[in-house]
Amino acid sequence: MDSIRENEKLEDMVTALKMELDADINNELCIVLVEGKDDIKFINRIFGGKVVCYESFSGKTGLQELIQHASIQENRIIAIRDKDYANVDEFPERLFCYDTCCMETMLLANEEVAEGIYKTYYKGMKDQNAFLLNAMRELAPLSVLREENEEHGYGIDFKRIGLGDCIDESQEKVKLDVLFSRINQQGLTKDECISKAAAWRDDELLEKTNGHDLCKFLGKVCGNEKADMGEGKLRDALICSYRKSDFLATYLYNSLNNYQVRHHLSFV
Repeated sequence: MDSIRENEKLEDMVTALKMELDADINNELCIVLVEGKDDIKFINRIFGGKVVCYESFSGKTGLQELIQHASIQENRIIAIRDKDYANVDEFPERLFCYDTCCMETMLLANEEVAEGIYKTYYKGMKDQNAFLLNAMRELAPLSVLREENEEHGYGIDFKRIGLGDCIDESQEKVKLDVLFSRINQQGLTKDECISKAAAWRDDELLEKTNGHDLCKFLGKVCGNEKADMGEGKLRDALICSYRKSDFLATYLYNSLNNYQVRHHLSFV
């Protein structure tokens, strides 16, 4: 999208946020800016009743621009984004991130949520401890490339590679030859990505695995006899399974709570 249209969207959203706050006579309203519609579902489930959630006009980039915009330097406006592969120490005070790589991996890091998905929807043969780990291991070479792309700015469009078609659900494997042949690749080759991924420890994978990739994979191996569950329904199941009490054990909650206490606000 060209910069003129991006700037128009930025200014339109800034105006909408200012109007939202101006209409709140009692200064009780708090606003959370997020990357996408699925984040809104999560915020609406977990956060307080006087919190309004807005989707960014342009993903993570839009969140950064909004939170730094001179016209809305207001403590009642915060943003939450996927951590991905960013250096969180460089985030401004009002920009927060999920505990692990993204919202989906933070939800799946909860053992009871992962257990619920496994026992309710999983249709494969792996045991409970292996089904999630296998998914992340199979996706790890792609996760390496995502990390490289983030670090070096290769500009790879991961939305166009058609990951779903590269998942062999019967074997619970990713067809890496097909996957990497679709990528207009810069940086590491397929074999280099495989080698680097093999060096990752199991406990690193929740920090490395993209949520959309993981939900696509799990959506293929979960479902019923007639149909796969699919990415969207899998993600909705994660959000529905996650309890408010689960959120209280996260680093994100701790960070938000420290912030809201410091500024006498109420988000969660």
